[in-house]
Amino acid sequence: LNNGLEALSDNLEIRPIAETEVDSMLALIMRNKEPLSSLAEKCFADAQVIFSERQSADGA
Repeated sequence: LNNGLEALSDNLEIRPIAETEVDSMLALIMRNKEPLSSLAEKCFADAQVIFSERQSADGA
């Protein structure tokens, strides 16, 4: 997260919170109509691989 995202907006500030956990499902949403983003498609494909590997490791 330390890649300058906060520079995109005066209203955005990233504050890391140490020793926390989030107990919720993660969801990915991608536009299925034009215009399509090749970056979003690549990120979505990578995430699908990561999640399927985790499910396999968890025995799901």
